[in-house]
Amino acid sequence: MEKLRSLREFINYFSCNVILASLVFFSGSVASGKTLLNKETMNFKTCTDVIETSAMKLSSKPILLEEAEDIKIVEFKLEDGSLIISCRGKINEFTVHVISK
Repeated sequence: MEKLRSLREFINYFSCNVILASLVFFSGSVASGKTLLNKETMNFKTCTDVIETSAMKLSSKPILLEEAEDIKIVEFKLEDGSLIISCRGKINEFTVHVISK
């Protein structure tokens, strides 16, 4: 399985292989600060599966920021920033934020 090391590589992987949806495309480098990359309706199980797939693809263990019965928020540290994936089961919401250095 191909390893990903940067936000740009993850965004390319994510947009091509994980979710077929409208994403924000970046030209050049990812804008500095926290940027919403994707937000959509998704059930909690599928969302947590995306986290697991992302961990395998990034070859990185996510940092657990919050976890409850219906909430899971993780952070992946990458060489050029961080990736935050949030799963909120009660409202079936999946979000991905990038935080660049």
